[in-house]
Amino acid sequence: MYETFYGLQEAPFSIAPDPRYLYMSQRHREALAHLLFSLQREEGGFVLLTGEVGTGKTTICRSFLEKVPERTDVAFIVHPRLTARELLATICDELGIHYPSGSSIKILVDELNHHLLDRHATGRHTVIIIDEAQNLSIDVLEQLRLLTNLETSSKKLIQIILLGQPELRDILQREELRQLSQRITARYHLEALNLNDLHGYLRYRLSVAGLRETMFTDKAVKTLFKLSKGIPRLVNLICDRALLGAYSMNEPKVGPEYIKSAAKEIGLFERKRQRTGQVGEQWWYRGSLIGLAAGFFVLALIMIQGPPEKIPDPAVAVPGAIPDMLRMGEAGGTPASTNKDSVVTTDPEVMASAAEVESFEEPAPEPLRPVLAPPIVIGEYEPAEDNKLRAYSALLAAWRIDETPPRGELVCDFVGRYGLACLHREGNWRSLLRLDRPAVLRLRNDKGELFFLTLVGYDASNDSVSVVLDNEVFDLRQEAIDRYWDGVYSIVWKQPPYMSMTPAMAGYEDETSWLDRTLKLAYERYRQDTPEPAMSSVEFATLDLKGKVVWFQRQAGILADGLPGAITLIMLNNWTGSDAPRLVYDPEPVALQQH
Repeated sequence: MYETFYGLQEAPFSIAPDPRYLYMSQRHREALAHLLFSLQREEGGFVLLTGEVGTGKTTICRSFLEKVPERTDVAFIVHPRLTARELLATICDELGIHYPSGSSIKILVDELNHHLLDRHATGRHTVIIIDEAQNLSIDVLEQLRLLTNLETSSKKLIQIILLGQPELRDILQREELRQLSQRITARYHLEALNLNDLHGYLRYRLSVAGLRETMFTDKAVKTLFKLSKGIPRLVNLICDRALLGAYSMNEPKVGPEYIKSAAKEIGLFERKRQRTGQVGEQWWYRGSLIGLAAGFFVLALIMIQGPPEKIPDPAVAVPGAIPDMLRMGEAGGTPASTNKDSVVTTDPEVMASAAEVESFEEPAPEPLRPVLAPPIVIGEYEPAEDNKLRAYSALLAAWRIDETPPRGELVCDFVGRYGLACLHREGNWRSLLRLDRPAVLRLRNDKGELFFLTLVGYDASNDSVSVVLDNEVFDLRQEAIDRYWDGVYSIVWKQPPYMSMTPAMAGYEDETSWLDRTLKLAYERYRQDTPEPAMSSVEFATLDLKGKVVWFQRQAGILADGLPGAITLIMLNNWTGSDAPRLVYDPEPVALQQH
């Protein structure tokens, strides 16, 4: 999906064990060398390769299979949760050994032994590789040990390679498996990638996929290392989702915010919380006793000191600027927060005490009430009673358009009369604030039902927002929106004359003339704000139109493809002083004349 956008020939972070994508870190080289060395010596017995989940054991094995000598027969068992008989039958199937239906373990071993002797006589060596070997039962492991008894007077007829997770090492330390453990001729434990390896890992996989540069920033790689612990499979899952997220936002580079979002999508944080919860359960009983003791201690102090001084009743405070319609919970419940300016008492000591409490306690984010709305498609006209139509009416009001679309006409067709166009996107706050336009946000309540509100202001100093919900303006903290916003938003933007559908603008200025003039103005603004510009005015003048577009896109931090699309045109409007409304709510926005 994002491959063409980033110039990739294929997806670089698939979790399939493709040997082409095996990045040979020092640890991976050592692991592969152990396997190849053991194979070359043809000593028989067992070879053990362990590693944490997702460190690349199976991928190393696939690479190993490509390097085995021509005179080697390999049986690769990928589903080892089998009985002893089933495992022997699977090995025979892999090696092409025919056996009677319903054969016993003895018959299967005899057939396997005859086959191995025949292959040995022709100079061939037989290797059995078992992936996920930690799933083998004790009985099956013992049967495998007995297979290594098949031998001639000079050498073992079979060699077994066990691939497994770290618990396999613990299993093999059990007393009943000591004979098998003594027959392991080579052991290697594969560690995760370190930070330097991770940089090389990303560059290598991207280069195999057709890209010689990386689009991951240094901060993104450090965040990736912290979250993935250097485990390649987790790296692949996170990177694939992060690239998709950056692509959806038209971002040429992947920053740490996309890494964190991707890790959240794959449930990485949830797994960490579960592990933390499991540890916490062990302390529950001990913590309960401590809490009970503390409670008795506090009660004793209260009885000794007498009743506390009277403090203001929370009931005297009235709800603040956010009305009950925006609150979650049943009627009569405790309000989510109170307004310090609305306290009824005027006692200086009480007010000072309240101010002290507020200085230490961060107010909880205001949740939004569960507005009910049926699932509807952005851009469609809905009945007047639906809050989505009111959200779009508020958006149009920010552009000083007081009309509503006639019944049956799409909102985005309607705004074309004013030289405007709609842009529907899915992203985050960063992409929305970069466009800097009022927006209709799509949210979902706790029941998963859709509702819409209009974002008309954003204050970065305290992460607060101004929104219009059902024709009323409210100031909220950003967290209140984050709880319900699914990332989908719609904005309206002003089209250049060559794209406008209004009669007065038709034929006013062609695309080339308008772009050249506006890009020149953008460059002049850049020169004013940049003491030592990287490009002189003479150099800029020598660029062709596409080159000027690419220059501007790079300066604006958007995808530099040389195509003047909607994002580029909106950013040009921002740079050149457009009269379009921004995300600072203006009660008197500029009027647009209808043509």
